[in-house]
Amino acid sequence: MPDPLDYREPATSDAPKPASPARNAMGVGVVVFVVCLAAMFLPLAIPLGQLAKFLVTIAFLGACIGLSITANALIDWWRGR
Repeated sequence: MPDPLDYREPATSDAPKPASPARNAMGVGVVVFVVCLAAMFLPLAIPLGQLAKFLVTIAFLGACIGLSITANALIDWWRGR
């Protein structure tokens, strides 16, 4: 009977492959874009009065930043392949 306490090194195929930084940045960019897009359309569901124009402006800028992050990460990921 083999020793149950016998330790073996994990094979290289068992170890999870770390995600690339470009792929992580794509995820961050998509999350920023989706959250800001939801915030941009929030005044349609909840009337906020005069405050809505400031929320929509900030959310629009955030959505543009999210798209920029995603596009740059996509280019980095494509160049790295």
